[in-house]
Amino acid sequence: MKKLTYIQCVISLLLIPFMPSNTLLLAEPTTNIVWNATVYCDESGGSYDFVVFGEALDANDGPPYDSYDVAKAPAPLPPYIRTWFNDNLPSPYDLLWNDYRQYPDTEKIWNLTIQWIPTSGSSPTSVTIHWNTNEVDDSEYVSMTLCNDSGAPLKNMLLDSAYSFICPAYVPQYFTIVCVVINLPPATPQKPTGETSGKIGVEYSYSTATTDPNNDQLFYQWNWGDGAISTWLGPFASGQTSQAQHTWTTKGNYGITVKAKDIYGAETDWSDPLPITMPSSQNFTINEMATFLFNIIRFYKNGYISILFVQISRMEG
Repeated sequence: MKKLTYIQCVISLLLIPFMPSNTLLLAEPTTNIVWNATVYCDESGGSYDFVVFGEALDANDGPPYDSYDVAKAPAPLPPYIRTWFNDNLPSPYDLLWNDYRQYPDTEKIWNLTIQWIPTSGSSPTSVTIHWNTNEVDDSEYVSMTLCNDSGAPLKNMLLDSAYSFICPAYVPQYFTIVCVVINLPPATPQKPTGETSGKIGVEYSYSTATTDPNNDQLFYQWNWGDGAISTWLGPFASGQTSQAQHTWTTKGNYGITVKAKDIYGAETDWSDPLPITMPSSQNFTINEMATFLFNIIRFYKNGYISILFVQISRMEG
C-alpha cells in the first residue's frame, strides 16, 4: 500500500503543470486508508490508464469532496484510453482518479467509466480491465462484482482478475463495482425440467436455474431419487441454466430434486421434486427374450395348424 501511495504522489507531482488550478487538491492524509486497489485498463494498441478505489476511516461517500478525492488529469493527445470514477461530485471531481469511500460499510457501489478516443475514424478496440485479487481481498466485503451498466454481473473480482471487451470509439462505457458484506444464500432452484418417463439404461438430461442476491457464481447438486447424488457442478453465473445427466438402472418411480450454493458456501433447500417413471427397459432380460421367442413359435405353430385344419375340412367337403 505504501509503495502504491508513493507512486501516486510522484505521478501527481509530475502532472501538476498540466492541471488547472482548481484540481490541485490532492490526497494528503494516508494513515487512515484501510484498503485500496488499482484498476488497470489496457488497450490492444498500447494505450493504458488506471484508477484507484478503496476506503478510509475519514473519507466521504459522495459530496462534499474530501482530501482523498483526486481529480483526473486532462486527457492526453489521441489515441488514448481513459478511465475514471464518478461519485456525484461537482467539477473537476466529476472525473476521479482516486475514489475513496468511508470505512466500514455493508454495501457500496463504485461507478466506473471507460472511453476510447482513436487518432481518427471510429474503429473500436479491444480493452482489458484487470486488477489484483489480493488487493480487493483486503476489503471487508465478501462479494465484489464487476457489473455492466444494467447491473448484470461480469466478473467476481475476488476470484477473477480480468475482464475483456470490445470498446467502441468515443462512446463512454459504464460499469459498476458492487460490494456487499452480508452474503445471502441463493434462491431455491426451480423444479427440474426434462423427461418424466423413459427407459432404464438410457441417459436423460435435466435443467434448472436460480439467482443469487449478491450475483455470486453458483454450484448445483442433483439428487436423482435412486440413491445417487451428484457432486457439486459449476460454477454457473447467477440466473444461468444448469444441465445435468443421469441414467437409471432399475425400473421404478423417482423424484428428482436439486439444490444450489454460492461460491462462499451458502446453500439453498432442495427444490420441489420432478416425479418420473422408468416403466420399460432398453434391453431384454434372458427370461423376457425366452418368453418372446416362445410366443413367436406358438403363433406360427398355431397358425400352421389352423391352416392345415382348414385345408383338411375343404378336402372332406
